[in-house]
Amino acid sequence: MKRTRDADRTTRALLDSARREFAGAGYQDARTATIAARANLTRGALYHHYRDKLALFTAVVEEIQAEIADEVTAAARAETAPLAAMRAGCARYLDCCARSDVRQIVLIDGPAALGWETWQAIDERHAFDATRAAVRAAIKAGELPDVPDEPLTRVLLGVITHAGLDVGRSSNPRRRRRELGSVIDLILDRLSQS
Repeated sequence: MKRTRDADRTTRALLDSARREFAGAGYQDARTATIAARANLTRGALYHHYRDKLALFTAVVEEIQAEIADEVTAAARAETAPLAAMRAGCARYLDCCARSDVRQIVLIDGPAALGWETWQAIDERHAFDATRAAVRAAIKAGELPDVPDEPLTRVLLGVITHAGLDVGRSSNPRRRRRELGSVIDLILDRLSQS
């Protein structure tokens, strides 16, 4: 049991240190020696837990995506109407995308370091089911047109994901977040009127 707790603490220390390093230096310039030192560990300990820098980076991306999904879910649950919940979730997602650590790790370096397909699979793993449930609820409530939910989910998720990427890569992410948030609201408005 103690060994498991120690391993969990080591993993936590590595993830926290790696997140700081990847957010500050970017994936390409991040150094495993710096990550290990900040976690008060040796590089050998780092490589015992993670095969290489990319494996550690992948774990950090997964963790951030899970955090974003939790924030989006919490924002959506604060609303009672399904379409209002979708709007709140989209707004929270774009807010997350404007944060500096999310921008650098998930939206700039993520697709480049992991490759588009792997990055997209991680994104979908954390977003698709919740988005589909929201779409189904809005269709059932009559707030969205009665169309097949799977393709509508894919289209909406594509819009939201690409808006997030655009926010993350913008030189003015706060302004871009407002602009794209307005466009997503407009799309949801038009869909609800169909």
